[in-house]
Amino acid sequence: MVELKPGEKGSVEARPSGKPRMGDMMGPKGKRRMARILIVEDQELTLELLEFAVKKLLPKYFEEGSKYDVAKWYAQAEELIRKNRYDIVILDHRMPRTDPGCTDASDFNRFSATLQNIGYGLIDLIRETNPSAVIIGTSSLNPDELRHTPKPDYLITKSWGEAGQDLERIFKSI
Repeated sequence: MVELKPGEKGSVEARPSGKPRMGDMMGPKGKRRMARILIVEDQELTLELLEFAVKKLLPKYFEEGSKYDVAKWYAQAEELIRKNRYDIVILDHRMPRTDPGCTDASDFNRFSATLQNIGYGLIDLIRETNPSAVIIGTSSLNPDELRHTPKPDYLITKSWGEAGQDLERIFKSI
């Protein structure tokens, strides 16, 4: 078993003191209260694996009625965050600012040209709309490249088998 520390890929640990944890807000059936989740991911395969994991884990850890939304680019995520109060945000860092008009699967080169390192710029807005939100970052960038960005509560990998395991560890801990 891996030792879990905040801010490292695949890491899970209690949040810093002063921040409520969802586990502190249990529902009547022994599961955590209903959760509203936002998945912000621009790549089709990664989005598919994150959606699969969330669909599998929601009924296991959260009350019936929990749901998730998806945003595929920065402006779409920003709009959803301003309109909704999310309990959990799974947030990619490198993404298009607006709709690129294609996907990574349909036109990889054109899609790749639209990518910017801007996703973690949404962390402050997420904190404004819900200070107790759990922010789970995904990024293919290394920690040195992310050193000047706001930090998510947790980082997870984007690989097929590990992403679901990482999310489950986090859902158990919050």
